[in-house]
Amino acid sequence: MEAAIGNELALRVRAEQFGFYEKLTRTLAVVFGAVTIVFGYLRGIEIYAETDAMKAAFLAVAIVAGVLFAASLAATIACRTKRFRLAAKNPLARKKRQRWYVFDYVNVIIMVLFMVCCIYPIVYVVAGSFNVGSDYSTGGVW
Repeated sequence: MEAAIGNELALRVRAEQFGFYEKLTRTLAVVFGAVTIVFGYLRGIEIYAETDAMKAAFLAVAIVAGVLFAASLAATIACRTKRFRLAAKNPLARKKRQRWYVFDYVNVIIMVLFMVCCIYPIVYVVAGSFNVGSDYSTGGVW
């Protein structure tokens, strides 16, 4: 009996470790995804006194961040799968499956829209910092 309890405890600890790794890789995926979007966008706008090297650097950063985004997303999925498999082996593990209600979906949609509304001005200022002030004041940044 003690061996079974020790085995279940070990499974629970390993599942918690994979939960931590899942959160870490999910955070990295969000960061790399945001960097990919910002530098991909900055590459496409017209910048005053831009050079081909600057556009190439924006493209290189966007590509590297995109590859890191894909890798961290794949790691997140792998950690989540491994965590669920370990939890399924433990008969005493609580099931943490939550049912999503309409409120949850509406809440996520509202939060994503709020996030986009907060990030848009920051991207606008970053794009404006690469342009001449007269372009920025007339609204010709895009």
